Amino acid sequence: MTIITYPNPILRQKTSDIDVSKFGKSSLRELGKDMIKTMYKARGVGLAAPQIGKNIRLAVIAKETSDRYPGEDLNLKQNIILINPYIIAHSVETDTLEEGCLSLPGVLVDVERSVWIKVRADDFRNRPYDFQARGFFARVVQHEVDHLDGVLIIDKKVL
Repeated sequence: MTIITYPNPILRQKTSDIDVSKFGKSSLRELGKDMIKTMYKARGVGLAAPQIGKNIRLAVIAKETSDRYPGEDLNLKQNIILINPYIIAHSVETDTLEEGCLSLPGVLVDVERSVWIKVRADDFRNRPYDFQARGFFARVVQHEVDHLDGVLIIDKKVL
């Protein structure tokens, strides 16, 4: 898979929800696995479907971070494939951290994000589930959900 870079217009499009029953559970799982391989090859910690040219609401998150964030650990037991993720609640408390993006090579931007979020996503049977994310994990999820909404880190730059 090739990672799409800015200014490709697909990066600015809001994605469409996925109906797993129509897409196919095994096809979706394979696409997610391919995205995870692509993400690790590029040394990223997350990847959203628009970044590989697909206008669908799908993102993957690494169980471990890359060398760009030494000392950080997402503390996940496995890689995550997020189907139709939406942030449904967030903390008022925020922090600011420098972020990079695989679709904006060489660009680093200070981005303010909530330190805690609640996310609703679908499983491979099209059933919704909720989970909470904190700290760096929350930051990565917010970054990928932004991609699914056509938002890039250059839109979030802290002044």
